[in-house]
Amino acid sequence: MKYSQYGVLCAVLFGMFSCGSDDVVVDTDTTLDPSLPNITAFAEVNSEILEVTLLNDQQRIRESNLTQTTGLTNDFVRLLQNAGLATFFTISGNDFEVHQLDILSGETLQFGGLCQLDAEEGLNEPFASRSSIGFFTFEANPQNDAKPLNNLRISNQETQECSKTLIDAGELFGARAVRVVNNELLANFSTEENQFALVKIDLNTSEVVRRIEFTNPFRVVVNEGVMFIFFEDNTYQSYAQSDFGFLSAGSMGPIQFFEGYGFIDKQVVDAKLLVDVSYIQPSSIESGPGIYDLETNELLKGGDFFLLDVTTKIEQEIGEGSVRITRYLADIETELVICSYERVDGSGEGGIVYTNFEAELLSHVPTTIAPEFLIRHTLN
Repeated sequence: MKYSQYGVLCAVLFGMFSCGSDDVVVDTDTTLDPSLPNITAFAEVNSEILEVTLLNDQQRIRESNLTQTTGLTNDFVRLLQNAGLATFFTISGNDFEVHQLDILSGETLQFGGLCQLDAEEGLNEPFASRSSIGFFTFEANPQNDAKPLNNLRISNQETQECSKTLIDAGELFGARAVRVVNNELLANFSTEENQFALVKIDLNTSEVVRRIEFTNPFRVVVNEGVMFIFFEDNTYQSYAQSDFGFLSAGSMGPIQFFEGYGFIDKQVVDAKLLVDVSYIQPSSIESGPGIYDLETNELLKGGDFFLLDVTTKIEQEIGEGSVRITRYLADIETELVICSYERVDGSGEGGIVYTNFEAELLSHVPTTIAPEFLIRHTLN
């Protein structure tokens, strides 16, 4: 195993959860390019969760059935990616059941339950890191029924203990989104004054160490120690993750580049922002990646809807039938784009394509599943 702590955990907690590696190395006629990043894909097939990983650097493909190896079901409510782990959360009574896959080594880990909650405690947003798994909870406030209490629950995988810490006595309302970055927990809350708060919690002490409030809902991109806060009016502000100190502010053009709120897995490099570009409808593709210049307010890449050309080239290589792009990832510095697709023929098969913003097919790997989730190994 790549991480020895898993071996220790399996020995100590045998019976509480299972761990192991039941992956299969697949023979393939496709030549894998070792210069391209490894990628892990997941899909639901006949109510089972399957994994396919392209290990380009090892010239092999790994496959596993997570439903058979860990008991993971298709009713999971969250799939989180952090520190080389894919963590699936499934609600089990008044608790979370957790299944993890180390995407680097293929090792799996399964917890039957995290914490024994109090009778009136309700589940909220979960999070995961290598050292701990946890989630927020809420419960009635005996001092004020209108202001529920917010708690932080952390299950320590090494000590088998579950801590409960009161985070707020009613001023904050339910975590809207959470993210672990460098062993610090960032959480987005709303407040009783109809404001929206971003807080930082030290996972070692469960203490709220930083807090900042805004009057509008926001989306957060965390990149290299900087938090970029994007608002509905297309303005943005940036803050240092370390002390929440203000860094800069600006505005974008009148184009909606993000959907939803909370934390968004995007990059910001030298004032270039990775965005989602909406495609003109009707189209088989809802959106594709783009690169936006925050200084000039220009869309530098992606405005030509290049994934349509990628789709055509995939169909030409397959020789028959149509395909549908299911997911994509992109990188600003290399301008590499990784797409997954589904064959629209009822076979349940698909593939993974490495391309760029010029729609060149750098590598095309057919897969036995039609990927629904993608994780690039070099990105946390």
